[in-house]
Amino acid sequence: MNYFPLALEEYKKGMNAAALNYAHLGLKLAPKDARLLFLAGIISVGLQEFSRAAEYFKGCLEVDRTNVDAVLNLGSVYQELGDLASAARQFAAIPESSTLRSKALLNLAMIHTINGELQQAEELYVDLMKRKNRPDDFFLNYGLFLFQQGKLQESIEQYQLGIQASPNDKKLWLNLSAVYNVLGEFQHALDGANQALKLDPGYADAWVSRGLLLSRIGDIGKAIDAFQHALRLNKKNAQAWLGMGAIRHQLGDYEFAKSAYLNAVTLDPGMTAALFNLGSVCLDLGEYKESLAYSLATLDQANDYPFAFGNLFFAKMQIGDWGSYSTDIGYIRKALSSGKPVSTPFVALTAVDDPALHRACAEVWFKEKVSGFESEPRPTRQKNDRIRVGYVSSDFREHPVAYLIAELFELHDRRRFYVVCIGWSAESDDLMLRRIKTSCDLYIDAAQMTDAAVAELIRQNRIDILIDLNGYTKGARTGIFARRPSPVQLSYIGYLGSMHAPCYQYLIVDRYIIPEGSIGGGGERRVYLPTYQVNDRKRPLPQYERQESLETDSASNFAFCCLNNNYKLNPEVCSLWVEILDQAPHSSLLLAGGLDEYEKNIRDWFSKKSIDQNRIRFLPRTSRYGYLAAYLECDLFLDTFPYNAGTTGSDALWMGVPLITLIGDSMPARYGLSLLQGVGLGELAVKSKAEYVGLALELYRDRVRLRALTSHLEAVRDTASLFNSPMFVRKLESAFQEMVAQLGQEQKDIFL
Repeated sequence: MNYFPLALEEYKKGMNAAALNYAHLGLKLAPKDARLLFLAGIISVGLQEFSRAAEYFKGCLEVDRTNVDAVLNLGSVYQELGDLASAARQFAAIPESSTLRSKALLNLAMIHTINGELQQAEELYVDLMKRKNRPDDFFLNYGLFLFQQGKLQESIEQYQLGIQASPNDKKLWLNLSAVYNVLGEFQHALDGANQALKLDPGYADAWVSRGLLLSRIGDIGKAIDAFQHALRLNKKNAQAWLGMGAIRHQLGDYEFAKSAYLNAVTLDPGMTAALFNLGSVCLDLGEYKESLAYSLATLDQANDYPFAFGNLFFAKMQIGDWGSYSTDIGYIRKALSSGKPVSTPFVALTAVDDPALHRACAEVWFKEKVSGFESEPRPTRQKNDRIRVGYVSSDFREHPVAYLIAELFELHDRRRFYVVCIGWSAESDDLMLRRIKTSCDLYIDAAQMTDAAVAELIRQNRIDILIDLNGYTKGARTGIFARRPSPVQLSYIGYLGSMHAPCYQYLIVDRYIIPEGSIGGGGERRVYLPTYQVNDRKRPLPQYERQESLETDSASNFAFCCLNNNYKLNPEVCSLWVEILDQAPHSSLLLAGGLDEYEKNIRDWFSKKSIDQNRIRFLPRTSRYGYLAAYLECDLFLDTFPYNAGTTGSDALWMGVPLITLIGDSMPARYGLSLLQGVGLGELAVKSKAEYVGLALELYRDRVRLRALTSHLEAVRDTASLFNSPMFVRKLESAFQEMVAQLGQEQKDIFL
């Protein structure tokens, strides 16, 4: 019986298992039937049984050494099995006279590329360009080769030639889209993805690409639709889950984002981007041990994955895991010095005191994550009766930034300024958000709006001056500012550093946080106000009779404190605290608590330094009032470095607790100095570690001097420039007027 026709018929119907069964029956009767051996090889390839396919093709060639199709297919099977040397021998064996020679050369070019033999690959592609019988997928592969070599314009040319020859090739359109995406030509990229979908509406990869591009340009709603469409086509599309998670992450829906990333990793354990994003979202959720684990997994797969090491470092700092602190800092410094994307700009601020490295980090981050809108023109200022000022933040809620800035909106002179607040707070109705909404002329809830839509709304509202209160911190939407929707754009308070991005023109500072004439700034001009930090005089002021032990010479029950965030503590500063506690035997240290893992690690660290664990106390998470009231039990605030206290520092001074700080070079390391100068206590800012320890011990021993400092803070609470909110707002408004006056002229630093 002749089984070949039966096997072939089943194969044509797509019934590979049945086809292979007929082929087996035929080969039992005729084991050297070349046609059956070749067909069995083809069917096995369809079943992805490549080792079996290789045996069939070899059997076919033993019978018929002239079967060039079998040679080509055997080479392709070896390629699938990873035996590139054997594959190359098969492809090279195909004679020049064969019509399959071009296909063999194309496969050889791909093998050379995999082996890193780029010169040989390029020579084969050039050879193929001259041939008339190029393989159908030549342009697809040559375009990809050029793309991988960074020859983007040449890659585009090849894809366009391929499209001229085969306008209905969806893969060519999608690959062309990918090149335009890398070039930042997002509309061209989107056109390519859309054309691929026009050719095949069921092309899931194209839906994913469309979603990624729409997300990149800020059209979140349509991006979500695209990813949902891809998932309807294939729920096991890991890239679609990754893209969907990234959007929900951006919108602050961290739980959904985590779930989506987990789906992606489950479907594709080798998807490094999903592991990285899991590390990031777990940081946002406060799940630091999980973040640490996912960041380690990311680096295991790709040891230089962009920004992953910074996530790992930050997770460690949040739980007080300092075992490799010095090594980690050294790595971050080296990576930043060489321009590598090792960390987010915010994490870099917490890790190193070096404005040049902060600049390098910010420039890399902006280029990698935000840039692409440089061509968008700034609007010209309309002649408004009032200067229209827009404040943009994710933190219009119970948050340190809001605690500082809330009264500013209330104090603006409404005769001269129209105040708009644009927020996307996760909390929909807390007291602080309600206060801010009632204190501005217009509040825009941008939680469900794209960056592009927010930017357009800013243009429609003719906002003259746009202030970024996030900078490069959690919840930032720098893409709004990258679109340049306002004539004047600047950053303030949320991020302690220059943005180093072309869409920002000014940076608010004072003469202490960035000295006049200092070098190393970004492209922003500096606006020097009397104080850097604005404050809210309506913050609570818990009161009761302070402990009278301050009036005696006794050093009993002395409470040092530092209620800064976990990540600001490090072994370098805590080693100085050990020196202080060693020489202040009747003292304790109060730290911010609330995370068991962190508290245990910190206590253990101090215990290893021979400090009784009972002397290290932690303030449980509490209300804002309860937190401020805790300062009534404290005598002296020990500041951290290289990232000083911000809101916690001014809170301590507000509550009458003196603060000592170590002066550094960057904005975060000079924040304490700025605060102290704002209350007339600049002498508590020192320049060396020895001075820091010495001053802490002096104040521990000299209770009269300490009491005088406390009395001074209580006396100037209503007059000190740090807490003089009306004065700050008037100076800020003068700065705004000067910014408007400089429009159309060379922009200069502003001094007020």
